[in-house]
Amino acid sequence: MRAYLQANGGSRRLTDEETEVCTADMTGLQIILIIIEIFAKAKIYLFLFCRRQIIILAKFTEEELKAVFITSGAFVSSETAPEGAYVPEEGKIAVLVENADGERCDRCWCYSTEGEKTEEGFICARCKKILESL
Repeated sequence: MRAYLQANGGSRRLTDEETEVCTADMTGLQIILIIIEIFAKAKIYLFLFCRRQIIILAKFTEEELKAVFITSGAFVSSETAPEGAYVPEEGKIAVLVENADGERCDRCWCYSTEGEKTEEGFICARCKKILESL
């Protein structure tokens, strides 16, 4: 399987190791995000217990993780997961999902605390930058 990451207007091919880590143990994460119904309305915290996963996912920026998980926020931690985090039976990862902060961008539908209100609605800083470059 070949996977590509698109973020910040660019793209790069993921290594086999990155692809494996990003797709491993995600069943529980997918279930939680479906419960929230709208991926972009969520911010997720991944608490990883496998050193290999931590090393690989730590290479991703927050913007890249948001693109991978289709959320308004994505964070990786090696700390102990807080109470209330979802831990699949395998126990290799814990996931905490919260509502995203800010307003929903009318262009990308992600929630952001940075952006501006226009006559048409709200546009996040990322989309504003993209539209200004067109």
